[in-house]
Amino acid sequence: LKIGDFLVRPNIYGWTKRNKGNKDYFKFLGYWIGDGCGSDDKIPRISVKDKEVIFELKRIALRKHHKITYDGIMTYSFVADNELHDWKGRHIETNIFKGMLQDLGLWGCRSYEKFIPSMIFSARTGYVGAFLEGLWMTDGTVNKAIPTLSYTSTSGLLIKQLRFLLLNHGIWS
Repeated sequence: LKIGDFLVRPNIYGWTKRNKGNKDYFKFLGYWIGDGCGSDDKIPRISVKDKEVIFELKRIALRKHHKITYDGIMTYSFVADNELHDWKGRHIETNIFKGMLQDLGLWGCRSYEKFIPSMIFSARTGYVGAFLEGLWMTDGTVNKAIPTLSYTSTSGLLIKQLRFLLLNHGIWS
């Protein structure tokens, strides 16, 4: 060890295992996998124009002491209310949305690399429903005339996983 090394990595993301029983967690994941991005900078973004989705995103961010800011051209960023630094002035990550995505291996994924995290497959039905609602609100469509649902993605893995997830809940696709 040398001076300046961390013995413990600060972790204040706020999405503990207990919180993963929260439908907001699953709904945010659905929204982000569908229309989210973030890799070159420190801020998760979601591109959306649906007012209902924007309202939900604002509600989820507020409950986690974050806010969303409009970046233009239908893009919203998740911003922490505060920024922390260690005693050397180094930034300590406080954006729980970015931390969650990093923990799941989703941070930095391009649209064609996205996947459904394994914990979704073992989640309770209500949480899977929240995840699917978020996913469908972004890249899904519903045809009421001919009762059908469709989902579009450039990720082959995501589509295969989605088919498996739906089949696990009795929905043939």
